[in-house]
Amino acid sequence: MIEKGRGRGVGVSTRGLSGRLSEAQHEAVKSLLESRDQFTGLSGSSGVGKTEFVIASVIEQNMKAGYRVMVVAPSDAARDVLRKDAAKLSTESPAMSVVKAAESLQLFQADPRLRERLQPGDLLIIDEASFMSLKQGHAAFEDAVKRGVRVCMIGDLDQGKSIEAGDFFRRAIQSGIHTAELHDIKRQSPTALNGHYLKAVKLFKAGRTTEAFSELHRAGCIRESRGHERIEAIADSIIRSQAEGISAIAVNLTHRENDAVAEAVRNRMKQQGRLSDARTVAVYETLGWTTAEKREIDKLKPGMILEQTRGKEKGRGWQVEFVNNGRAYARSNGTLREFNKSHAKSFDVCEERKIELAIGDEILMRSASRRAGVTNGERLRVAGWDEFSNPVSSDGRIIWHRNLCHAYAATVRRVQGDSATRVIVGFDRHSVKTATRDAAYVAGSRGREFCEVQVESISKLSQIQNRCGDRKAVMEIALDPSREMRPELREMLTKVEAAKVFQHTKAPTPVREKHQVDLQAGKQVRQKRRAPVVPQHVIQPEIERTKQQERGIER
Repeated sequence: MIEKGRGRGVGVSTRGLSGRLSEAQHEAVKSLLESRDQFTGLSGSSGVGKTEFVIASVIEQNMKAGYRVMVVAPSDAARDVLRKDAAKLSTESPAMSVVKAAESLQLFQADPRLRERLQPGDLLIIDEASFMSLKQGHAAFEDAVKRGVRVCMIGDLDQGKSIEAGDFFRRAIQSGIHTAELHDIKRQSPTALNGHYLKAVKLFKAGRTTEAFSELHRAGCIRESRGHERIEAIADSIIRSQAEGISAIAVNLTHRENDAVAEAVRNRMKQQGRLSDARTVAVYETLGWTTAEKREIDKLKPGMILEQTRGKEKGRGWQVEFVNNGRAYARSNGTLREFNKSHAKSFDVCEERKIELAIGDEILMRSASRRAGVTNGERLRVAGWDEFSNPVSSDGRIIWHRNLCHAYAATVRRVQGDSATRVIVGFDRHSVKTATRDAAYVAGSRGREFCEVQVESISKLSQIQNRCGDRKAVMEIALDPSREMRPELREMLTKVEAAKVFQHTKAPTPVREKHQVDLQAGKQVRQKRRAPVVPQHVIQPEIERTKQQERGIER
């Protein structure tokens, strides 16, 4: 697919390029604009100004040349960060309206009306491209080839990866797509934490996670405490940031940790008299089922919530009442409807739980709802209640959409692309065992001036470097014959290798052809027989030889 796009793009003039760009940013933008390939990419570190400088400049130059531009992101959260970042752009820049109108890649691919806005030569920018799966990337490129649209992917190879199989962005770069590099970090200043912070972020980016944590440890940023004491320390940092009037992001790897932090923060807010009129509210959260799992309708249980993710009713929740013979029947506002496996891509499976909300609480919307007028990732403050005990936000909106949580801490995937003056990163004794280099890099690089790591055991941080979050494609996974493996796997590998040798060394046998009558054409057509099966007497000597070698016997 990439080869089909070579030389099929158009070069765009760099005349009048913004003078606000640094030398590194100017070179990266120039490389993207002058490329005549249909598919291009920008691989940049966290905090290099990809949206404010690179994306904005690429949009401006393309629009000057008469080409239309659309910006999409592979997740609703990343899309919402783009829309928020549009406020950083000049009102006189045409890029502001384009970035503000950013859509999710899923909606772009599902809605032909959005795709038809781009004509041959126009440009589609995919931000946070590391979130893109192989399936999404292939569909985007295939559609672009058909319609002659250029595609520019922008992202960081070392940040969060796709939920579905494969890392398309990484595979595209490995396949030789025209790529510009940008690693001149702007988010962390050289003086942040006496220079230790910028050094740590660069080490995180290079995959030298242990050295990065060592740099933060020298700056006095890593604190060790256990159990409830650690949660209380994170809550203290959040409250202190609020008192100092600086923005802060608390990042944990699990919702369980986030819930514990939220409870501790709210206890302090209650003591300070900042929360009032508390009420119990039923909310729901996703279970993270894949499309394949959602097709198994019989696994749904009464009480589960099916949230619509597409169409005019996006965000509407349906509570499952009963499941029968591959069909789930769910109710919403008195209406009963059926869900079957053909709807798997149009709903998310959630579970209901109860949380306490009060006037003064900050809440985070975890999905979008057109009917409710809320977007995924939007943060709201509760200012009151309506007559049906629905929370009312400070801007007057009634929040009856229920896929929400407290907004005092978030997961790594949720905060990617976001930034604040201070970041507080938490690892408990369970999450530190599953944390990857990618997660540590994303979490640790969200701050601009301050970074704080709360961990139960500092020594456990060194293990994170050994874990990578890459989602490999099947073609990338190869069995190494020198590796230790169970005897049955070794035997299977030997059979596969012996079959390969046999197929390559055996002289080709003429394949006899047989005739079959094509009734529609009224003529005979030829059909080849299947290739012969590899005989056992060819494979068996290889198996015996391998077993003897494993026992240390040499012939």
